[in-house]
Amino acid sequence: ACTSETSYTDNGGIAGNRTYSVTGICTQGEATALCSLVVQEPSGFSIVAPQVSGAFDSQTGIGSVSVGLSVVEEASNPGFPNATQGFSLSIANDSAMIQPVSAQPSTVLQQLNGNSGPDFFSEGVFPEGVTIGVVYSFSGTDVIGFSVESPVVEISYDTVATNFEGQVSEVQTALTWSESVGPTPVENIIVVNSSTIVPVEVNGMVILEPQLGVAISRADCNADGSFNIADSVTALNGLFNNGQIDCVDACDVNDDGQFNVADPVFALSTLFSNGALPPAPFGGCGIDPTKDGLSCDQFDPCP
Repeated sequence: ACTSETSYTDNGGIAGNRTYSVTGICTQGEATALCSLVVQEPSGFSIVAPQVSGAFDSQTGIGSVSVGLSVVEEASNPGFPNATQGFSLSIANDSAMIQPVSAQPSTVLQQLNGNSGPDFFSEGVFPEGVTIGVVYSFSGTDVIGFSVESPVVEISYDTVATNFEGQVSEVQTALTWSESVGPTPVENIIVVNSSTIVPVEVNGMVILEPQLGVAISRADCNADGSFNIADSVTALNGLFNNGQIDCVDACDVNDDGQFNVADPVFALSTLFSNGALPPAPFGGCGIDPTKDGLSCDQFDPCP
């Protein structure tokens, strides 16, 4: 059999399915020709999960982050910018670190069909990831071109708090395009001219920074930088006369995770009855090591 190689690049038309005809010509008395056809189909589209930053409470492990998934088309793509008609997406996360709580259409989708949104928007929210299916318009009247990178879906994630408690350093966790999310697999595709376009997948990363809380000096309830009877007066006014307290955590003198009358009693005992000193941080600035729900909006004596 005869053997030869050739190539062809299709630079015309618009994105979508193609039909090509290949003819093998036999020469030199050969009876047959064996044709092998390799098709390389550049997508021209990318789906992008970004690198985003969020925060979590180092004591409780509670945190959250919002992630926008985007689509963009390469300017060299035939027919650029092509009119997309919909898409489906499937993105995975480490369910031991973060878990999605909601997935909402972006502004560009909400503006479809006279600001009534896409005719079909379906989200699957699972501990291990999110799946999305979108059809802009059942009649085909509304389309979207992605000449610039544009967000299409906004996903909110919460931390798995028990795995973040006590963390004092940065935590990174990946967002990976995957078609193995949920009980029903969903493909990552863009629809152009009713044809399937497989996009380039750009994975993302969530970077979570610990928030160590406001530094306080315990028992300095009025936040004036000293410990004296005025602190107990402030505490009692806050408890019984609706007095203002900017840092309740500093008023938890006995460090039992509560703010009540026992705290000024403890402070007065320390001051006048040779009682025990309040637990750390006392007499200087520091982070309250006790996990509790007491607030501290500001504590000016500590940087």
